[in-house]
Amino acid sequence: ASGADRGRHVSAANRPALGNRAFAAFYNATSGDLEAVDCFDGSCNFATLRILDTVGDVGVGTATAIDPASGFPHVAYYDASNGDLVGDGGGDRGRNPSMAFASGFMWIAFDDATSGEVRLARGAAPFGAADFSVFNIGAGGDPSISIDGNGFVDLVYRGGSQALERLRCLNSDCSSANQQ
Repeated sequence: ASGADRGRHVSAANRPALGNRAFAAFYNATSGDLEAVDCFDGSCNFATLRILDTVGDVGVGTATAIDPASGFPHVAYYDASNGDLVGDGGGDRGRNPSMAFASGFMWIAFDDATSGEVRLARGAAPFGAADFSVFNIGAGGDPSISIDGNGFVDLVYRGGSQALERLRCLNSDCSSANQQ
């Protein structure tokens, strides 16, 4: 890893099963690579730098979440060379990803620059591209996922009128939702 312009589009998560050791993914703008810091202790005094992807200009927008079942970190990221969220190759999709685990699913929200919409993807293990269903949420961008007290997805994003909008899932697979 090299370059003076490193550390853009940072996303991080703690791994509770490993003493809250942090894992952080980020974009190295000098090389156009997706990199990560894997901490060996809770204070991150000792860590390993990992280069996760170097093919093209990757990592311009990252989202990190820890799988509660395995304890492994997962990273969703935007591939600027191809205009894709890794795993969703149709159109210019994947900018500004946000992700979380809830109810046994991996959830990823992201911008679809081609349509000007926010999309929400739900996937089950082993989390390959074929394991995801993608839903159009509506016009807008810049989504942020959190998990509510019931363990359901709560999505906030910039709507089509540039005001904040919210989609609250009312069940574990988000087949019922309340949009505000």
